[in-house]
Amino acid sequence: MAHTVATVSDQVAATNNPVQQATATAPDQESQAAVAFATPPPAESSADSTAPVEQVAAATPAAASAEPETKTIQLEAEAPVAASMNPKEHLEALIKHYEEQEISLDTPGGLTQLAKLRMLYLLADKPDQAMEKVDQLNAAEQDYLRYQMMTMWSMVDPDGSPSRTRRWEKALENLRLASGHLAAATESLDVSSIAFCTEVESYGRITPFKDYKLQPGQQVILYCEIDNFASERLSDGYETHFQGSYDLFNADGVRVAEQVLPADKQSCNNYRRDYFIAYRLYLPKQLAPGPHRIQLTIEDLKGKKFGQSTLDFEIVAKAEAPAK
Repeated sequence: MAHTVATVSDQVAATNNPVQQATATAPDQESQAAVAFATPPPAESSADSTAPVEQVAAATPAAASAEPETKTIQLEAEAPVAASMNPKEHLEALIKHYEEQEISLDTPGGLTQLAKLRMLYLLADKPDQAMEKVDQLNAAEQDYLRYQMMTMWSMVDPDGSPSRTRRWEKALENLRLASGHLAAATESLDVSSIAFCTEVESYGRITPFKDYKLQPGQQVILYCEIDNFASERLSDGYETHFQGSYDLFNADGVRVAEQVLPADKQSCNNYRRDYFIAYRLYLPKQLAPGPHRIQLTIEDLKGKKFGQSTLDFEIVAKAEAPAK
C-alpha cells in the first residue's frame, strides 16, 4: 500500500526511486532533516515485533626581594630572561624556551605547552608557525587548532583591516569554523530533544503529541537533534553519515522490541551547525498496555562515535470498534 508524506515539510518531494530523499532546511539553510517511513505490517500480520523501514527523505607569588634591583626574572620553567631585554627580546626568549621543551600530547601538560607556544607565535607576528600541522593531532583537532589560531590572528594582525568591526566579523567567521571542528573532535555524539511528533517543519519546529499515550501499531514521527558530529570535507562540500536504531523496554526494563533505522547520509556545500533527523515509523503491534521507554541510538559513521537519548511513553489499549 502506498503512503504519502504531508506533515514533515512542504519541501518533501517524492521520486521514482524506491528510496526517496527529502530535505527540510531551516531559515539559515544549514538545518537538515531525514524522514524515514515504515511500511505498516499487513492487517493479518501476527507477531512481527518491528515493521520494515524504507528511507525517504529525510603558583604562589615569590616574596619581595630585600634588594631594590634584580638582574634576572624567572619564568615558570626556570628560563632566565635578562631584565634589560626589551619586549620583543622577552617574547623571542619565551618562544625559544618553549621550542626547546619536548611537547608530548600524551601528557597532561603537553596540550598546555602547545597552546602557549602557538599563541606566542601569534604575538610575534608568526601566523604561519602558529598554524603549522601537529602530527600528534587527528584531522578534526588539526582543523580546530588552525581555525582557533586564525580567530586570534584576525584580532592581532598588524596588516589587518583598520575597521574594528571588520576584524570582529573575520574573527567570528573563523570561530564558528573552529567550534564545528572542536565539536567533531569530542569523543561522544550529543543526541537530544527526542520527541514523538505528528509534524516536523524544520530544526526545532515540531508538533509533538499532546501526551505520550500511544497505541500498539500507531504511526509516529520520532524526532531528535544531533550535535558534536563530524563532517567529511569533500571537493564540493561536506558530508555527514549517521546510522540509527532503537530499543523498546517495558516497565520492568525488559527489551520488548528493537529495530535498525535507515542510514542518513547527506552532503552540504557548507559546514552544518544544526542537524536533526526525523523517522516516521509504526510502533510494534504486540506491545502490551503500560509504561514503556524508547532508547534511540545514533552512530556517527564519519566521527566513529555514538550517542543515545531516551523517551518515556505509555501504551494504551485500542478502543473497541462499535458493534454493527
